[in-house]
Amino acid sequence: MAQFRTKARAVELLGKGQIADLPTAISELWKNGYDAYGDKLEAALYMPGYQQYPDPVFVLSDDGKGMDKEDVLNKWFVLGTDSKTRGEADVEGPDTTLNKRPRVKMGEKGIGRLAVAYLGPQMLMLTKKKKCPLEMVFFDWRILENYDLFLSDVNIPIRSITSVDAFEEAFLQLKEEFLLNFPEIRAGQSDPWKDQQELKVKIISECEQLSVPEFITEDWIADMLQKPVTTHSTRFVIFQSDEQLVQLTDFTKREAKVDKDDTTINHTVSTLVGLFNLFKNEEPEHKTYFWIYESDETGRYDLLTHRAFFNPNDFTNCDHLIEGEFDGQGEFVGKVRIYNKTVPHKFVPQKKKGNTTYGSFKIKMGYVNPLENQSLVKGENKRAFDIKLDLYSGLFIYRDGFRVLPYGRQDTDFLEFEERRGKHAGENFFAKRNMFGYIEITRKHNEKLKDKSSREGFINNQAYRDFKTDLIAFFRDLAKKYFATRAEYSYKEDQQDDLIKRAVAEKQEHERDNEARKNFAKELKDKPQELENLQAEFQQHIASLKQKSLQENLAYEQIQQLMGKVEDCKTRLTQYKVAKPARFKPTELQSKKFHAYNKIYASVVKAFEQSEEVLRPVRDKLKVHELFKEFEEKAIYYENTLSRYYQDYEGDLAKVFDKIRSEFNSEKAIFLAEFGEKHTAIIPARNNATEIGRSLKILETIFKESQERIRNRVEPYLNHLRRLSFDVNEDNLVGYYKDQFEEMKEEWNKTYELAQLGIAVEIIDHQFNTIYAQMAESIKNIQPYLKAGKDPHKFYRHLSNAFEHLQDNYKLLQPIYRTTGRVQKDITGKELKEYTEEFFESRLNEHNIKFTITDQAKKWTVKSYESIFKPVLINIVNNAIYWLQRVDDKEIRIDVDGNNLLIMNSGMPIEDHLLEDIFKLFYSERPKGRGIGLYLAKQSLNGIGFDIEASNEPKYNRLNGACFIIKPISTL
Repeated sequence: MAQFRTKARAVELLGKGQIADLPTAISELWKNGYDAYGDKLEAALYMPGYQQYPDPVFVLSDDGKGMDKEDVLNKWFVLGTDSKTRGEADVEGPDTTLNKRPRVKMGEKGIGRLAVAYLGPQMLMLTKKKKCPLEMVFFDWRILENYDLFLSDVNIPIRSITSVDAFEEAFLQLKEEFLLNFPEIRAGQSDPWKDQQELKVKIISECEQLSVPEFITEDWIADMLQKPVTTHSTRFVIFQSDEQLVQLTDFTKREAKVDKDDTTINHTVSTLVGLFNLFKNEEPEHKTYFWIYESDETGRYDLLTHRAFFNPNDFTNCDHLIEGEFDGQGEFVGKVRIYNKTVPHKFVPQKKKGNTTYGSFKIKMGYVNPLENQSLVKGENKRAFDIKLDLYSGLFIYRDGFRVLPYGRQDTDFLEFEERRGKHAGENFFAKRNMFGYIEITRKHNEKLKDKSSREGFINNQAYRDFKTDLIAFFRDLAKKYFATRAEYSYKEDQQDDLIKRAVAEKQEHERDNEARKNFAKELKDKPQELENLQAEFQQHIASLKQKSLQENLAYEQIQQLMGKVEDCKTRLTQYKVAKPARFKPTELQSKKFHAYNKIYASVVKAFEQSEEVLRPVRDKLKVHELFKEFEEKAIYYENTLSRYYQDYEGDLAKVFDKIRSEFNSEKAIFLAEFGEKHTAIIPARNNATEIGRSLKILETIFKESQERIRNRVEPYLNHLRRLSFDVNEDNLVGYYKDQFEEMKEEWNKTYELAQLGIAVEIIDHQFNTIYAQMAESIKNIQPYLKAGKDPHKFYRHLSNAFEHLQDNYKLLQPIYRTTGRVQKDITGKELKEYTEEFFESRLNEHNIKFTITDQAKKWTVKSYESIFKPVLINIVNNAIYWLQRVDDKEIRIDVDGNNLLIMNSGMPIEDHLLEDIFKLFYSERPKGRGIGLYLAKQSLNGIGFDIEASNEPKYNRLNGACFIIKPISTL
């Protein structure tokens, strides 16, 4: 009886030949790890040169239940033995499912395990089941390339170990046994390698030279043997990794715009990032990692988080959203959001009513308009979306939460969006490159949607054809109703017009801001030197006047010219004043330069005012009539200067009016020309009454449309000009509204973060109580078990003292907790000082800081909440301790001024322009400072009728450092 005999190459054809590419191979093996109840699926690529190892090494790992020796021999080595497609469900248990819920199996053919051959030629498989030894299998897949070798002739070595110490010897034995596949050929024996001697020599040589680097033993083998009873996992170590793997590091070194032609890199990352449905959950139950180890110095990083994937919030932030469910009859019920308008939507396919071949499924898709002036997505958010869409655009398909390939890849447009859009973009609105989202199917409800292979996706059966046909009809219907150029509903068009108008306005406002920023920057750059030149010129004139004033008989004519030059300098001084911008907020550096310049300007003004001390003796020497002559000439000079100002402004105003008139005439010419063209196009025949009547109606419509366009175009501009007034500073008004808008925009984020902070404090308080109770009990119970001897008791005493110190500090915090301090009581300055001093006792002593309080401050009393006042004091003193480290004379003092409580120090003063900024959320001048403390202090005090401010006024700031004032709001 004849039997089939299998050539070794069949394994390569069945396994490696079924794998489309590198990412598919990795996903197939991760799929097997998931089926084995693994939750942590990892890959690790060690680049050549890592820890002096010359070649790349690749590791693929899962924390699934692993295999024992019997599983390896009777399942992993036997192709096609798999129960995944027979409907056999696992029974939950510690060994069968690791006590996890039974999973729907992802693998189907029983040959996905051979995907490992795609990753590289030399494989070391490490697998361990709970309570079992670690099984090691070594193999070089190139042996299967021998077309003269039968599968039954191939020996695959396996070894079991229970300790790391046994690994090296076991690995050597595996190599020796593998090399038995190349026996010496005796006379008369046939040599299956006679035609492939070069390959044979290469395999043998590289096997003999192969060693496992120490970092693989430390990172991936040692932990599998530390807890033999509980440890379980499967890992593949691949030597001489495929070149495509090494190229992956190029991906992380590129700019944000990734090269679309580099399919290997893009496909690998885009395939592996979305293995589980991150669209629904940023932190899924099952996680994937792809670690890159480039060098000893840089450590490792995760390739899959290097380019951010989509997350659930992206559906909220995109322009359009389609979400709903197709039932078993192919009818869609859900919602469609067009910009900010959400409407219910129902789709019924044009076919005979009845159950579909493909079953029910859910769909959720977001869409981003590529034109920013027609999109709700702006600025950095738009750029972030562009990067994601460049890599991950399209519809992903997930079966039972696990991705079905190749859907969602760049080269997969299975619904043919781009092809239809290329034929008629106006009707076929949707473009794959602008969409993202997913379709959810299940093996239970969509059993006829079957994978053909990892290379080609679903089998092209009736179910898939119906599935594809109905989805295409669905999207065409959506476009027709809401998105096409002539859609049935104008939701998109109406909102898009508003977006375009807003975008134009924003662009114009942005241009104005840029111009104002440039002018401000230019002033800060040029005016300090110009002011210095003016001051030098002024001083020169004053010096000349001083010299002239020493003459006995001083005539007015002698000093008239010098006096005029002095007055000219005084007049020109105002030109060098720099006003604080109203339209925009300066940068921190600009603010510092602005305030520094203002100080210099103020000193120059003061110097100019002091010139009267020089001018007065000069005038005293002049005769009365000469003084009156000076007065008249100065009045004429001033009047002429003011008149010149208006002449200059009048010239600028004329230019503005000319520009407005020119733009108006240009608009007029364009509109009338358009009307003329439309009128010419509909001129009817003179002898056709019907045609003339139709043209009259069209002409009337054209006129009304043109009339409306003119009104919409001209009247808003005219109304703006009408509202202009010398009494209203437009820049200040715009700046005020922009500040209000920015504050409102930031308020939610601030509130959210502070809410999270508050929740965290409450949780920590509860946990601290529990932890302290446990530690106290443990320390108490440890003493009886100490062995006799000096050292144990010494260590116990140190531990006990440290715990008591920690506990004392924790008790100090209790009055500031919200849950324990919301009762009003009389609080004195003396109490606040003593509490704060006790809180910081060790740090005050460490830095030799004097902490004092005046007698008046000790008597200061307020009826309020200690849970508010004490944290405020703690925050202020904590900051003071930091800034006092830079000075020699270190003092913190509490004082009063009327009803106001003053907390001051002798450290670094706060710059004038920062006196308000330091109370803003997340603003901090301290390295690594969070910028939360003073913001919270102000907000919490405001909530109970008090306020806090910083001051440099000498009457408050008596130590010339930082000074804070706490005062009742009613006295502000």
